[in-house]
Amino acid sequence: MRSTEAQDILNIENLDKFVDISEISPENKLIKLTETKGKHIYDVGTDGSRINSETGFAVCIFNTNISTEEYLFRLGSCNTVFQAEMAAIDFAAR
Repeated sequence: MRSTEAQDILNIENLDKFVDISEISPENKLIKLTETKGKHIYDVGTDGSRINSETGFAVCIFNTNISTEEYLFRLGSCNTVFQAEMAAIDFAAR
């Protein structure tokens, strides 16, 4: 059973799918970052971790090396570190 908080944050079913990489077209394997949003420069740090039976992730947004936003989420005890890492990246990308 998965935590309801995690289901509210992201669609966990997307994390549990296997897609053979050979079935993905080459143009969909790379992301080109060619445009910026104004003159703002942001760095985003993500981390997923598990300590004992607690799994979670964090996302920190930095503007000119100063932390401007921090998000911490707890996932269910059945979630893996890999799922936490993917959830962090998914949250940061949105």
